[in-house]
This record gives sequence, C-alpha cells and structure tokens, in this order.
Amino acid sequence: MNLLETVRYLHVHHFDDSLDFNAIVKLLGEVFSCSVFILDVSGNFLGVYSKKKIECPIFLEMLKRGKMDVSNMARINMLTEGTENVFRKNNVCAINPINKCNRQKRCIYEVPMIIYGKREGVIVFTRGNDNKFTVEEKALFELVATIIGLEYLHNKEQKEKLLQIERNKIYSLLSSLTLSEKNALQNVLEYMDGSLEKIL
Repeated sequence: MNLLETVRYLHVHHFDDSLDFNAIVKLLGEVFSCSVFILDVSGNFLGVYSKKKIECPIFLEMLKRGKMDVSNMARINMLTEGTENVFRKNNVCAINPINKCNRQKRCIYEVPMIIYGKREGVIVFTRGNDNKFTVEEKALFELVATIIGLEYLHNKEQKEKLLQIERNKIYSLLSSLTLSEKNALQNVLEYMDGSLEKIL
C-alpha cells in the first residue's frame, strides 16, 4: 500500500474505545509487515505482535516477565523523537548492545509516545535489514504513535474518573455510618491489614 492507501486503511480500521493493545499491534504489524511492540514508561508490555516466531532467548525471557529490562528502558525513555537503529556490524544485540547475536540482523524504529509534553510510552517497529523502513512508513509511525498515545492518555483519565466516582460512593457510604458502625468497620479493616484512610 502507498501512503494514501495506508492512511485510509488505518482510518477505516480505527481503534475503538476498548483500547485492545494486542489488537492494535496486530493491525499495525499486518499493515506494515513487521513486528510491533508497545510499552509503557515503566517497560511493561502493553501489546505484542511478532510477524515471525520469536527465537531470541533474551527477548523471550522479558516477554515471560511482561517487562523490558531496566537498562534498555532507560535508553528508550531518553528518546525525544523516532529513532532508527539498524544493527549490522559485529552481530550486535538489538536489545542490549553489550551482547553479541548471530541471528538475523534487525531494522528497528522506536517512536516515543509523548503527549502534551509527557512521555506515555514507546512503540517499537522491527523487521529484517533486507527490508528497511521507508520514509513514508516512518512518517506514519510518528502519526500512529501520537494517535495511540492520545487514546492511551484518554483511557487512563477515564479509569481515574471512574476510580474517583467509586471513592466518592465509599465516602458517602462511610459518612452515613454511626460512630459504632465506623469503629466496627475499622476493627475489621485492621484485622485485614487496612484502614479507612487507605480506602479513602
């Protein structure tokens, strides 16, 4: 697909309110014919799509933990714009340059999701060096990162609003209790290693 066709396709297959990251990366992977991963700022994998079977033991271990290693996330979180890394020389590991790797070299494009000046995470696109990312694809990666970042931020804000509503309900319920009922509830919570203050 050319640039216009790709934009139209992504527009038709837009992201719904459920914000299913695995569905999103699958769509992106199929559109751009590459593997796609979305991580939050702490390195937690939000969505994973691999075009081919993952054989790298280092990456498989991180997927098992559900989190990228700290040193690599520290590097990724320093990115201020989309960055391309083509690992060609000396069999350098794509995850940690300190390690060596004899597997197929990878072309990796990392795009930070920075919304309103705040970093929300990163999207990683990767495929073999024999099929480098085009300028058009890189432009779309930047656009996609902004769209997903906005949806991710909106999703977080909605969850926080719902949480606040539940807190208000609990506060309203507690305020209607008598002193003896509050003391009884406090005793139960202390037995469960909690307190009214923690609830509120």
